[in-house]
Amino acid sequence: MNREIFVLAVKKRLLLQTEENIKKWVAWAEECVDMGQYDGFREMPRNQAVEKWLDSYYFAFNRIQTDFDRDTAIKVLNLSEEKLCLYPNEMHVAARVLKDGGTGKDILQMIHEGTLEEDMANMEKCRAERMDISSYSEENLYRILQAAKTWQETPEIPLPYKPVDSLVVQLINACMELLEYRYGITTIQKSDYDLISEHAFFLCDSAQVLEPEDVDLDAVYECFNDAEVNERMIEVEEQRSPEKERGSNVSGKTGKQR
Repeated sequence: MNREIFVLAVKKRLLLQTEENIKKWVAWAEECVDMGQYDGFREMPRNQAVEKWLDSYYFAFNRIQTDFDRDTAIKVLNLSEEKLCLYPNEMHVAARVLKDGGTGKDILQMIHEGTLEEDMANMEKCRAERMDISSYSEENLYRILQAAKTWQETPEIPLPYKPVDSLVVQLINACMELLEYRYGITTIQKSDYDLISEHAFFLCDSAQVLEPEDVDLDAVYECFNDAEVNERMIEVEEQRSPEKERGSNVSGKTGKQR
């Protein structure tokens, strides 16, 4: 999960108004990697390692909200205000402490005493759940992107539409329809399609798009974050603006003559 999607997903999941405290967890994930700490204890490229931490943190916040409630998940998130970002295997116990009326100081004391980590049984259960979700996510992401593998030698392709068999595909198709019918764009870079597909997958996987009615313009435009095709869309809008102004002037003159 990249940084932008992590911030957006946590913000939407916990119904937050600001992103500041979420971004502190991103900074902490980056700091962990810079210190040579890797989620899963396997070294990997920096950006990939940070995103792996963010996957675990998103899962942890989601699990806390499910096992406790939204307020408790927000309290854990807001520990970042006290410069008390935790490791994923510490967060569930911290949530229990906060739910029972504890404070950040209590959690800090538990860290010093080495009692904050979950017991092994809970850790194994958590790991198994993560593996199930990871397997589901990888399978669905593979289905979304598998067609793109054939485009390696042809970076720019006709807009691909696929049979609707999931909300993810429905959202991707809506993005293609927006390009074609609103902007008159009929081709797209493979890299852009991959990016749009990834955004669509995470919007659905993070429960921001839960049903067909949620596939609206807001969701569609979020899928275009960081896509190069945005520049082409802006150019189309800029070309239309003068036409609208000219149309408005002509209508005005016609009205006066009448």
